[in-house]
Amino acid sequence: MSRSPPIRSSGSDPILGVAMMFRTDEKDPTEADEGLLELAANVAAICVERTRAATQLEHLALHDPLTGLANRAQLIDRLGHAVLHPRTGGPYGAVLFLDVDRFKTLNDRLGHAAGDNLLREIGARIRSATRPGDLVARLGGDEFLVLCEGLNDPENAVEIAGRVLDTLRQRVDLGGTQTSVTASIGVALFQGGDPMDVLRNADAAMYRAKELGRDRFELFDETLRIEEQARRVLDEELRALAEGDVAGGTVVLAYDPIVQITTRHLVGFDVRASWEHPQRGIVLPGEFLATADDAAVAALLAERVWSDSLRRVQRWRASLPGADGLVVGIPLTVRELTDVQVVDRVASLLAETETAPEHVLVQVAESALIEDAATVEMSLRALRDAGVRIALGEFGAAHSSLLHLERFAIDVVRIDAAFIAGMLDRPGRLAIVRAVVDLAKELGISTIAEGVRTAAESERLGELGCDLAQGPWYSRALTGSEAETLLARSGPKLEVVT
Repeated sequence: MSRSPPIRSSGSDPILGVAMMFRTDEKDPTEADEGLLELAANVAAICVERTRAATQLEHLALHDPLTGLANRAQLIDRLGHAVLHPRTGGPYGAVLFLDVDRFKTLNDRLGHAAGDNLLREIGARIRSATRPGDLVARLGGDEFLVLCEGLNDPENAVEIAGRVLDTLRQRVDLGGTQTSVTASIGVALFQGGDPMDVLRNADAAMYRAKELGRDRFELFDETLRIEEQARRVLDEELRALAEGDVAGGTVVLAYDPIVQITTRHLVGFDVRASWEHPQRGIVLPGEFLATADDAAVAALLAERVWSDSLRRVQRWRASLPGADGLVVGIPLTVRELTDVQVVDRVASLLAETETAPEHVLVQVAESALIEDAATVEMSLRALRDAGVRIALGEFGAAHSSLLHLERFAIDVVRIDAAFIAGMLDRPGRLAIVRAVVDLAKELGISTIAEGVRTAAESERLGELGCDLAQGPWYSRALTGSEAETLLARSGPKLEVVT
């Protein structure tokens, strides 16, 4: 005679099996027998579920939950083993560092659900283009790595990278939406060495591929090695600079007057940051912010520029006659504008320095609107909703689109100095300046002419209806103390004297 109570699970699969008890005689089970059998079924269920949970946790610890590929932990472990204990076969190993080109733009256009499906498809395609023993991993976001061991020739790694690019270029169907994908791949070969150095080398080669136009691979070589070493030194110096270590040099702020053309009254300053390095000398304004490879260091440097600028100008507003309405223009890079915390950071800095939002003019290069346009647009609109004004720079210099004036909630257009130079002698340039000024007026947008060098240029811009200007004709960029002296000397009119 037998009894068979089910072994039940608390998960999605409610019955795992049955527990059975057999007797050699024909007697019915006693109450104690049935209790023992129920207990055995419960213990069996606990053991099975614990085993399943342990297996699942082990899998999750080593695999990416979205794609099912290996994760960073498994990749690092396997790479460390590959460096120390090469596989039998060829003498070379290689890491392919892959970054999907413009994935943020695709993700914003398609939606996050479709973006996740696209990442799964990319992972599957990479795996299909590699050898059976190769490890394909997703580091997070749109970054993937391939670890190849036992290569007979460096050319084998190049062939694998080429196959990966070819398979990614094939169009993808995402629920009826057709899209195409490209990637930039960095290839780093190794025969022993430090696993983290191998990863950094592959990463450096990947960035070189992006710089050279994307949709390609680059092999890490001696030139890149020298550049990578120099970059590491630079990163250390920038971190020291950001943390206020005197060994990293100092951040020097210059204040470039913004002048009302018709009255020549000073309305504010653009802040330009430069790096005074103990050995390198002066690094040109703005360059060191873009040079910072570490996003945290770049954010810290930008925060220093904002904080120092706002505090100084706020002090002028509070202590100098007629300076209460001064506007301060501070740049934001595309990296800052695509940071989800940028609006909160700006709001926090305004509160800390007691600066009214309307006294801040955020400077955005038009080229920044091209990369990840959806995220940049969201950040700019949020800043504008907070009361900060937005100025579009480089207008007309390279990527100009009239749609940018409407789409990105622009308050001020900066007419590039290239159009101001020679506009009195070149009818074409003058026509462009006139058209920009007229269009801006129709849209309710102010204009700033950059690089004004002569009285004739200033006068002509005033006749065209341009609102504001900067340039050597009005003033060179000033140190903080020079700007304060100018404000104290000029009084309520704040007139700039050439």
